[in-house]
Amino acid sequence: MTEKNNMSRSYIQLLDDAKFLEWRMAPNEELNAYWDSLQQQDPSLQKMIVQADLYLKEFISDKKSFNNADKEFLLESIFKTIEDQANRKLTCNRKTITWQKYVAAASAILILATSILFFTKEKSSDADVITGSQLDTDQIQLVSGDKLFQFEENIDIQINESSFEVTTSAGTNELSLDANSVNKLTVPYGKQSKIRLPDGSLVWLNAGSTLEFPSTFGNAQREIKLTGEIYIEVATDRKKRFMVQTPDFTVEATGTAFNVSAYEKAELSAVLVEGKISVHTEGHVTEMKPNELAIIDRTGKIETKTVNTESYTSWINGYLTFEDTPITRVLAHIERYYNIEFDYLDNPNFQDVTCTGKLYLTENLDHIMRSVTLMTNTEYTLNDKTIIISKKARQKTPQ
Repeated sequence: MTEKNNMSRSYIQLLDDAKFLEWRMAPNEELNAYWDSLQQQDPSLQKMIVQADLYLKEFISDKKSFNNADKEFLLESIFKTIEDQANRKLTCNRKTITWQKYVAAASAILILATSILFFTKEKSSDADVITGSQLDTDQIQLVSGDKLFQFEENIDIQINESSFEVTTSAGTNELSLDANSVNKLTVPYGKQSKIRLPDGSLVWLNAGSTLEFPSTFGNAQREIKLTGEIYIEVATDRKKRFMVQTPDFTVEATGTAFNVSAYEKAELSAVLVEGKISVHTEGHVTEMKPNELAIIDRTGKIETKTVNTESYTSWINGYLTFEDTPITRVLAHIERYYNIEFDYLDNPNFQDVTCTGKLYLTENLDHIMRSVTLMTNTEYTLNDKTIIISKKARQKTPQ
């Protein structure tokens, strides 16, 4: 930013200024002098600084508990997020929206939510440990008739009349399609994929998911089968309802956007972002409205409530959002995304540990685990492919 631009700015612009963030997180004499000079030139800047500080404090409830390594890590996260997201594009409601720079900065600030600490017991014991093991990641598999295609990395698929158009980082290839078969896309833990179905519906598959879909939809209805998790934007067709079949429930729609989670050993749910859907189980049917979450138990009972849908759909944009989320559920997400197996298994010593904030899904596992330990007041060590998470005693802030 130039000096001229510094003279009249909003607090959002301050949050977009890496030099301001560095000053507030790790002040020194040079930075103090720089910002003192600016405030003397423009007295209104002081009010903006107060507003920016209030915004920061909303996400940093106990900054004094940070050591220098924590601050350096958070600063590194902020600057990397600004750099990575400044020109990022987000697809939403089939329109491409370029993220403005201040949004990227706000997102970067939100990563500071990883510094909100929710403390549990004052003392720790040998039982306060969760162990995780990194597993070998399988390949993505696409089956069409008697043909099997395998991929080492995430893929985007477009279904044409007689072929699959598969895009990877290396480019786009056209693969033969069995027009009369039901196809199967299997995405293992540690990977994700996206597919545009024959009717134009767009589906994001989360890690650990399997989707079965036809090469063409019939005249009566459109139907796919799921185990795992998808986010889907259904192409509108009033004459053909769209059905997502899972082993425990079915979601019906005509043209809408929603998330379905049907992992074998996790909570079953459907979240409606826009449009209208109905959730069906044996003996129960529930109509849903936008911003509603349906939770389905294993007996078929359905309960709904109003939620912030971002908490359930942000994974398609590369981050996870948590609001007082138990650490065991956070680790379940990490298990799927990074192909790690944790042994927490309802460990009672971690039941009262919760997390609030945003977790950006980078390829750097160390970055993710450091963020999680900041969120939960825990420690972790990585030894070869074994991760050990342990609780640490709360440090009392000096009076």
